[in-house]
Amino acid sequence: MNINIRINLNLLSASNTTFSTFGFSSMIESLLKKKSPKYDIYFYDSSFISKYGPYLIDLQEWLPEEHINIYDQNIINQTCIYNDKLVGLPIVIQYTALYSNKELLDQYGKKIPQTWQELLETAKYIKENEKNLHNNTDLIGYNGLFSNYDDDDQGITSIYEFMYSFRKSVNSSFPDFYSKSATKSLEMMKTLKEEIASGLKHKFIYKYINILK
Repeated sequence: MNINIRINLNLLSASNTTFSTFGFSSMIESLLKKKSPKYDIYFYDSSFISKYGPYLIDLQEWLPEEHINIYDQNIINQTCIYNDKLVGLPIVIQYTALYSNKELLDQYGKKIPQTWQELLETAKYIKENEKNLHNNTDLIGYNGLFSNYDDDDQGITSIYEFMYSFRKSVNSSFPDFYSKSATKSLEMMKTLKEEIASGLKHKFIYKYINILK
């Protein structure tokens, strides 16, 4: 069916602009604040919902209920709602994986870590032995995308993901920011960063190298 709508997509990336996540998010926020008519639809990461939410329309007032119900309501409720407004629809879901260096784990008789505490202990053990036995000081115990760049707010995404891993069960929703789970997650994140992690060595190459490369 031809509904007579033409879409012009403006994609900003590292290949066509001086790309920085901070600059990109600030640009969108500025356009929304000014109620600029430049764009009709925005694609944005759900981690920015609190920044953009105040300026976005409530899609419940524009879309039929049967269309909204096409989407997983659990995902909708956790990622698309701001102050009881439906300010977006999920286009894609991304998953972060924790990779292990099997060769080093086997070499030192260690198993793949199943918890953050196990990862901390395993990474410390292997890093110390690699340094003492082979003078290897370049080993990354854990890199959870802790950016060292002032213009890069991708580290916020890492915080959200880390906190989510501390929810009570697989089916639990995102923990409240003032909950004990959230506090424990940030304490563990701080410990990992201080004891076995490095800063983000390169914005694009070292994006998700999590253990012992």
